[in-house]
Amino acid sequence: MNQIQEKNWWHRNWKWFVPVGCLSLIILIGGFLAVIIYFIFGFVKSTDTYKEAVERAKTNPFVMEALGSPLKEGFFVTGNIKVSGSSGEADFSIPISGPKGKARIFAVAKKSAGEWTFSTLFVVVKESRQRIDLLFKDAGTSRSTNTDKTDCPVPGKLIHWQAAYCMWLSGTDDFLEASVQKCFDERNAADENTHSTDCEKKRFYRRKLCELLVKDDYFQGTVFNCMKSKETIPRTVKEGGV
Repeated sequence: MNQIQEKNWWHRNWKWFVPVGCLSLIILIGGFLAVIIYFIFGFVKSTDTYKEAVERAKTNPFVMEALGSPLKEGFFVTGNIKVSGSSGEADFSIPISGPKGKARIFAVAKKSAGEWTFSTLFVVVKESRQRIDLLFKDAGTSRSTNTDKTDCPVPGKLIHWQAAYCMWLSGTDDFLEASVQKCFDERNAADENTHSTDCEKKRFYRRKLCELLVKDDYFQGTVFNCMKSKETIPRTVKEGGV
């Protein structure tokens, strides 16, 4: 009688090895793609133009009325942002939601000399299809002018916010310091060439200063909470001069 030849490892285990191996490969590829997506979205969300678009939506009274508060950002941002040194282009869409519903922010911007300028920035509410233009006053009825409105949530004058920002960057309280003067002149010239209101410009410096305060551990909390705190208003703004 012929002896039955003993089967090798592959013959004994191939029925479970093949599906397990395929599943492991799929999980590995899926995990790799998830990491790539995470870093891509992380880069987009770290850019100034993304943060500015979200901030304008969160502080717009018409958006707040339509969606409620607090507003939350969705994870999946569509479109692209290209940055090369002091220049760049952006065309993207951000999902947002609140207690009352969902919407998307649509933004188109260009970066020149280190500054982003929006050519398109509006919110579309999902349920009602309402469009809220964030570049225009009163939801798009008229263009905002460069005047300082008394109902602006950011106190003080624009020049004092510019001065406070430049002095913080230079690490000095001396407004006459050469580096401060250079920064102030550059900021003043850049702000003159934008169509934003003085209130929007002040909000820009308020956010920038809060980002620095949080980064340097001078404020324990989020940038959003920093912007709401009266304790983080610069002395230059409070005292109305340098």
